[in-house]
Amino acid sequence: RLASDMTQVELAVNPLSQLQSVGRPYGSLRALKPLLFEELASIGEALEGLRDGRDPTHCTGLLLAMEAADVWHHLLSRAPDELASPHVHVNWSLSRYTRWMDGRPLADVWQCVEGALKAYAAAVDGRGESHYHPVYGVLLLAGDVLTRVHEERLRSEG
Repeated sequence: RLASDMTQVELAVNPLSQLQSVGRPYGSLRALKPLLFEELASIGEALEGLRDGRDPTHCTGLLLAMEAADVWHHLLSRAPDELASPHVHVNWSLSRYTRWMDGRPLADVWQCVEGALKAYAAAVDGRGESHYHPVYGVLLLAGDVLTRVHEERLRSEG
């Protein structure tokens, strides 16, 4: 449904402006739609490829077109309910969380996401279980890899 809604937004807004001229935000929006249909394993493999310097895949291009925080939050949407969203973990409303994220350094946003991941891991460990949901590992990898990619992008732009 989200993919369909995104298409409708594009069709409605396109006559009002040249969406391509919006730049990176438009590219991020365009990349999210196909990412919705990627398997978690494919996303993990693309992140490993970025980490290890392997040849990029189609999924790698989608990840690089998006803002790191958008990728992290998309992955969180695939998590079980027990892995709370960062705003739930810190007892904030979604609107407060999004206002907080605006203008914050990416490292701060990752720290908040990581706090939710640590709470999830502690809950699993506290039950004596040894297996985490697969999205947990992909998110940890995404935090490391996409933060590094973001820092490299900032250095090359500035």
